[in-house]
Amino acid sequence: MLNRYEHLENGLTILLCKNTQSKEVEEIYVDTTLFNYLSAFNIEWKVWDDTKKKKNSIENPKVVGGTDLSTKKIYFLKRVIGEYLHGKDYVYSLLNGDYFDLRNSNIYPFKNGTGHSDQVRKEKQALLETQSPLQKKNDIDITANNDDVKVIEYEERLLLVKNDKVVNELSFAEAVAVTNYFSTLNQ
Repeated sequence: MLNRYEHLENGLTILLCKNTQSKEVEEIYVDTTLFNYLSAFNIEWKVWDDTKKKKNSIENPKVVGGTDLSTKKIYFLKRVIGEYLHGKDYVYSLLNGDYFDLRNSNIYPFKNGTGHSDQVRKEKQALLETQSPLQKKNDIDITANNDDVKVIEYEERLLLVKNDKVVNELSFAEAVAVTNYFSTLNQ
């Protein structure tokens, strides 16, 4: 995997992308359901300024994209997700204009040449009003659990005890395998 990422409890995944101008890492939010599809691309996703955008445009001139390491073809993440969801016959825009919000619900498909029509504008506005706000990593409120959970070693097994009741048990080999698996997710 070329990109660093972090899965959130709210069904989103953060792609950690380097900004090519500032060299800082930015958080790009996508639906976790698309993670396997996006990770199949041989691309390191990055954020860069799109010089084609006009300086006085309402939209943020930043885009998320990358170059396929084997074919050298340039891909834009918004388009990759849009084509996966809706097909190749559309042009895609972001409802809220935020380049870092690439949730499925924020990618709007429309036919080429219809982007400035009243019908498309009204539809985009209606969808934007019903769209839930992006819940970023810092917005997620993890509430404390009052369950009493313990891990106890008993006869060469690890027992997971929740509120004085054994809910699961693992051998030491299984526990090592699980630990190794979770340590690979954080890399």
